[in-house]
Amino acid sequence: MSRLQISDQFGGERLQTQARPLALTEQVAAPREDGRWKALADAFANGAGLADTLRQQKEAEDAEAAKRWAQSMTVSELGKAIKEGKMLPSQSPVFVGTAQHIWGGNSYEAGMRDLTSKLTTGELKFDSPKAADRYLTEWRNTTLSGASKYAVAGFDKSYAQSRDKVMDQVSKINDQKWVENASVQASDYLANSLNKVSSPDFKGTPQDAIAALMKDYQLLRHTKTLPDAAGKQALADLGTRLATSGRKDLLSAFLDSDLEGIGSVRGMLGETKAATWQNHATTVFDGQQRKRIDDEVLPFYTQASAGQLSPSKFREWALSPQNKDYISAATIHSIEQSNLSAGYSGAS
Repeated sequence: MSRLQISDQFGGERLQTQARPLALTEQVAAPREDGRWKALADAFANGAGLADTLRQQKEAEDAEAAKRWAQSMTVSELGKAIKEGKMLPSQSPVFVGTAQHIWGGNSYEAGMRDLTSKLTTGELKFDSPKAADRYLTEWRNTTLSGASKYAVAGFDKSYAQSRDKVMDQVSKINDQKWVENASVQASDYLANSLNKVSSPDFKGTPQDAIAALMKDYQLLRHTKTLPDAAGKQALADLGTRLATSGRKDLLSAFLDSDLEGIGSVRGMLGETKAATWQNHATTVFDGQQRKRIDDEVLPFYTQASAGQLSPSKFREWALSPQNKDYISAATIHSIEQSNLSAGYSGAS
C-alpha cells in the first residue's frame, strides 16, 4: 500500500507580522489554508480509523476461533476447560467471553434435550407445573454455579421461553394422566354398577336395571368425574361388558336408553357396533343355555336308565319356553326310549 506523502518543510519560512489599522473600512480576506497542515490532520484521522477497524477485525477473528474451539468438544469437556482456564495461546477477552457464552448455550440445549426425553418417556414426572419450575430453577442454578456472566447469558437467552414450554408440557401430560385415571376409575365404577343390576338379587325389569345404571353414568358425567373425552368410551365399555355377559335383555334396554341432549345410546355409538354386540350377546347366551340344559338333563338320563323317569314331568321340562329351543327332539326321544327299555311300567 502506498504511503501518504506529507511535506516536512515547516521551518523554511519566516514569521510575518501585519498591522491592522483601527479605521480600516475594507475587510481583509482570510489567509489561504496551507495544504500541508491539512494533510497531516487527515493522516492522523485515517490512522485512528484504521486502528479501530483492525481492533474490530481482531475481535471477529477471536470470536470465530472461540466458536471452532468450543464446538470441537462436548459440553462437559468445554465446561471443564473453561473452569480450568485452558484457553488457546492466542486467547483474548473476546475469545474467552465467546467460548463461555457458547458453553452456556450448549449446556442449556443439552439439558433441555435430556429433560424433554425423560418427560416424554415418563422417566421424569412432576405433580404440578410448580414442581417442574422448582426442578428447572435448581437445574439452572446448579449448571451455572461459578459461571461467568457470558456463560449465564448464553444459557439464559432461551431459558425463559423454554421454561414456559416445559411447564405447559407438564400440564398437558398431567391432564392426560388425569383423563386416563378418571376413565379407568369410572369404568370400574360402572362395571360394579352393572354387576349389581344384573345380579339375581336385583328386583326389577331390564329397563329398571338399565335406568339405575345410566343414573350412575350421568352422575359421573355431570360431576366431571368422567371427562368429556372419556364419556363415549365408557358407554362403549358398558356395551362390550353387556355383550360378553350374554344378557340380551339388558343390552337391548341399554341400546334403547336415552342420553340427555344426545339421543339413544344406539344412535350415539352407531348401529353397526350395536348389531355386533347383539349378535355376540346372542351367541354367548345360546352357549350359556346349552350348558344349562346339559346340567339339568343329567338327572333325567339317570332316571331313564333305571326305568324310573316320569314322561310327563320330563316333557313339561323339555318343552317349556326357556328350554325347548336348546334341546333337540332326538335327545327327548332317546331319553324316553331309554326309560322304556329299562322297564318303565307307566305308573308315573
